[in-house]
Amino acid sequence: MVISDLYRAGIILIVILFSQSIAGLLILVFLGGRWIFFEPARTSSLPKILDKKRMPEAIGLSQSTMQAMMLVGPAICGILLSVLHYHVIFLITAGCYVLSACFITQLKLIGNSPRENDVENRFSLN
Repeated sequence: MVISDLYRAGIILIVILFSQSIAGLLILVFLGGRWIFFEPARTSSLPKILDKKRMPEAIGLSQSTMQAMMLVGPAICGILLSVLHYHVIFLITAGCYVLSACFITQLKLIGNSPRENDVENRFSLN
């Protein structure tokens, strides 16, 4: 997931550099497939950081957050576009992907910490 976020940030920065050319537009086409790598990794990481009994709650929260983002994101972008140049919006987006990658690395550390009261983890052969 970290690599996917950094990849997305890199693609956005490349688009800024080539925004006035056909190459920039072709890169935007590849940007459309960015979810191909991130979403499966995000979904498969949930069991590694949560107890099994909290999985339905986590999946519901994750899906609700994604749907809300898809509704609110374009509206926020429209407001920002009326005030800022699109290069600035792309820089903000790239920065958000880098920030997301930083948060994900911290989540991985939290998810790998041993649980003292979890008998299954203490006696597991994994």
